[in-house]
Amino acid sequence: MRPSIVLPALALLLGTPSPGVASNENVRFLFHLVEIQNGGDGCTQQPTGVPCTQTTTHGELEIPYYAYVMVAQGDTALGIAGMVFGIRYDEGMEVQDWTLCASGLDFPYTGLNGPWPASCSGNILTWLIPDDCQKHTVPGYEDEGVLAIAGVFRLVAHSPDELRIAYHPGVPIARSLSVMDCAGSTVTFGPETDTQMGSVSFGGYDRGVNPCLGYVFHYGTVRCPDHAPVLPVTWGRIKSLYR
Repeated sequence: MRPSIVLPALALLLGTPSPGVASNENVRFLFHLVEIQNGGDGCTQQPTGVPCTQTTTHGELEIPYYAYVMVAQGDTALGIAGMVFGIRYDEGMEVQDWTLCASGLDFPYTGLNGPWPASCSGNILTWLIPDDCQKHTVPGYEDEGVLAIAGVFRLVAHSPDELRIAYHPGVPIARSLSVMDCAGSTVTFGPETDTQMGSVSFGGYDRGVNPCLGYVFHYGTVRCPDHAPVLPVTWGRIKSLYR
């Protein structure tokens, strides 16, 4: 396995800090909903032309959707090469599967409710560096910074619910939501950065949350534990790639 795949995951786990002022400290983590019209895994029809200020954050009940996980407003010089995050939702949501769209690896983590993508589970994922570090901007919206699509969920809501970006449950709280740039430096976000975490809602919740618009109010009630102490499965998988 090439180091260009493995090293970003190691950097995210170790939490290598960005030197000086971290320009990626204003990134936003969000979803974009697209109604499923045809088959496929969703990554072949990525909405790369949708600016972060115009994402769809509300869906109807009993309709299947792709929910794209995006990192937005990244620094165009630094780029985006990886992220650590979690998800949470309540019993009204059926998250059927997950497809990695990023070009590197992902390391799903099992939470208290079951394996990824169960509610309160997490993931660490990467893009290949330097070949595919994300510096894409949406034409006409370059001032919104880098927009990177990490992966996509296929889901349907059977009753009113909200799918939220959350903190990764399997790393210490100080590292539970992170983004890494093309140089391998990370920016880590704590509880005070809830305003940077988006959601999508369904049914009775009249809208989701787009953190690129600057207003955040989450409707869902489910809460996840702050963290679990270790990541034995992920560490073992990463280390095994060197053998």
